[in-house]
Amino acid sequence: MPKQAKGGGIHRWPESERPRERLFREGPEALSDAQLLAILLRVGRAEASAVQVAMDLLHHLDGLQGIANRGLGELCGVRGVGLAKAAQLKAALELGKRALTTPLSTGTRIGSSRDLFDYYYPRLRDLRHEVFKIILLDAKHAIIRDATVSEGSLTLSIVHPREVFNLAVRESAAAVIFLHNHPSGDPQPSSEDRALTARLVAAGEVLGIGVLDHLIVGDGRYVSFADRGWLEPDRRAAYGWLAAGGTLVLCGLVMSGSLFQGRPAAAERAPDSLPPLGKGVFLVASPNLADPNFRQTVVLICEYGPEGTLGVIVNRPSEFLLSEALPKLSVLKGTSYVLFLGGPVQPSGILMLFRVGEKPVDTRHVLEGVYLGGNMATLERVITQPKPTETFRAYAGYAGWAPGQLEFEMAMGSWATVHADPASIFDKDPIGLWSDMLKTLSAPRVIHSRLAHDTWTRQILP
Repeated sequence: MPKQAKGGGIHRWPESERPRERLFREGPEALSDAQLLAILLRVGRAEASAVQVAMDLLHHLDGLQGIANRGLGELCGVRGVGLAKAAQLKAALELGKRALTTPLSTGTRIGSSRDLFDYYYPRLRDLRHEVFKIILLDAKHAIIRDATVSEGSLTLSIVHPREVFNLAVRESAAAVIFLHNHPSGDPQPSSEDRALTARLVAAGEVLGIGVLDHLIVGDGRYVSFADRGWLEPDRRAAYGWLAAGGTLVLCGLVMSGSLFQGRPAAAERAPDSLPPLGKGVFLVASPNLADPNFRQTVVLICEYGPEGTLGVIVNRPSEFLLSEALPKLSVLKGTSYVLFLGGPVQPSGILMLFRVGEKPVDTRHVLEGVYLGGNMATLERVITQPKPTETFRAYAGYAGWAPGQLEFEMAMGSWATVHADPASIFDKDPIGLWSDMLKTLSAPRVIHSRLAHDTWTRQILP
């Protein structure tokens, strides 16, 4: 920049150095913040050019962001800036802010994590709180729209898979990208970020909605879970919060009446054969099923139909009592009911299975004498005034399959079906239940009546 004479204006500078002419010739990217501000100010003061006034603004008000955050009065406190110039600056900065908050255009395709960062970083960099966003994509991975899921301190309880994917389902999204900022400036994911991502990926699998990335935005840098290869679902991470003292709530998902209504009941039991898939049937994991979420499990199918399958794992007691998970329920004080791990989906919600004589209010029939759901009145009655054989079990989370997913796993030999009975759910030792079910499957006529995959035969038959 040329040395300025006292009282000299920009018009006396060589044309090649004048901000406006440089913008015409080289584009706005080539100009400094002071030169761009000078174009807005147009003129300086008696002893200084517009560029010098702009430099004074940047110096006294802590840079461009400081200018954006100051009111008209503070801008006018810098010599050479009157009310008209201050208004011009505020108007220009507001237009820039509005341009940045314009949502992504429908149909835009994100080519890389860098593209995503370049778009969102200017929108998130000055925030002092965490914002969690979801970007909804169609089958061709073009943007449908984006939305803010939550603002504030990011925790597993605030960003819940149910709320996140409800939006994706409503918009018929085929895939999603998650994104949030770290106001600290360090984009490295916390253990809670990893646990949340694992839960979201697992929930997306159940719904058939792919999670393409989770981007964490820091100060001028970012971390992409996809780029790092961290999107493989680890559903065990979803239970990590429980050991850390997470708070559970009674789950209303199944009883909402919208997700699994109108499901057909299981077919009539055929003697000496394995039942078809349906409500009230046990799924027994194949001995070679390696998925840690379902290894050596027995799952009771509670809902089954065209929209998918919902069940609970009945043979995985946790090390926690229900009274520890729901400490505010006075009726549980002093009781020793064990909390079971029902599955990797929505592990912060609790589902109840009741064995009672008559169908309670707000429940769904699963099999004879066994009902899913219920309310606090039902739970309190069964605990305080039980009738003979009446009892219940509580499950943190559930197992879910998208339409066709369980049928595919069956065809691959991952599961076998066995007729369910209340005693196996409520009375038998859950630790030995899977082994007992294998013995049920050991008869050759049962094996060959249902299972096409020969790994079962090799593993079960002597």
